[in-house]
Amino acid sequence: MRQFRQLFLLAILALTVFACNKDDDPSPSTKADLLASKKWKIQSLTINNPLVLDTVNGQPVAPTDWYNSILGDCEKDDIISFRNDGNKVYTAEDVGTHCPGSTTAIWQIGSWVLSSDETEIYLSNGFIASYYIGYFYGISVSETWKITKLDNSKLEVTFPIGDGRAFTYTFIAVE
Repeated sequence: MRQFRQLFLLAILALTVFACNKDDDPSPSTKADLLASKKWKIQSLTINNPLVLDTVNGQPVAPTDWYNSILGDCEKDDIISFRNDGNKVYTAEDVGTHCPGSTTAIWQIGSWVLSSDETEIYLSNGFIASYYIGYFYGISVSETWKITKLDNSKLEVTFPIGDGRAFTYTFIAVE
């Protein structure tokens, strides 16, 4: 009986040791840490109430799916990274297919701030949508992203631009 009890206790101890395997990659404790722990690749860019960008044969061109209608292949593989080391700097990097005339991989650098309730990200210089707004309308835009989803694999944000219009970015984690 004593041997049975010792074997039983040894089995319980072994199960406890193996079941309590320490996680080598603990989850980030804040949204700022989660943002900074990954690099984010754009997966989609849409607008809910399209802007008229141009006319073709007298007809207005107002795409809702900017990812497939407006962005070139050289932009679809861009990466955005957030540093959370006290500097709060983000970079947008042209990786893979480089855009024509690109002289550097990093095409945008700016500061970022997460709201105190961790529901919004303010970017001092805008990202891809702002680039096109500036291109078509001649204005410079910072962006405030409302976080609709943030986890280890996906970042989804909306970027209101007024008149009931908002862009929605979806990013996937690449690192």
